[in-house]
Amino acid sequence: MAYGKFQRSFALPEGVNADTIKADYKDGVLKITIPKPATKQPKAITVQ
Repeated sequence: MAYGKFQRSFALPEGVNADTIKADYKDGVLKITIPKPATKQPKAITVQ
């Protein structure tokens, strides 16, 4: 068996709030949940 340090990093997509990211480690598996950022709704303009 191999033991030792492991490190991984990645860039978050634009618009993700880092405070809403959750991580869970169970049975040797790390699960990271990153919620999708809210999509911007198009602004409605009334033309007369």
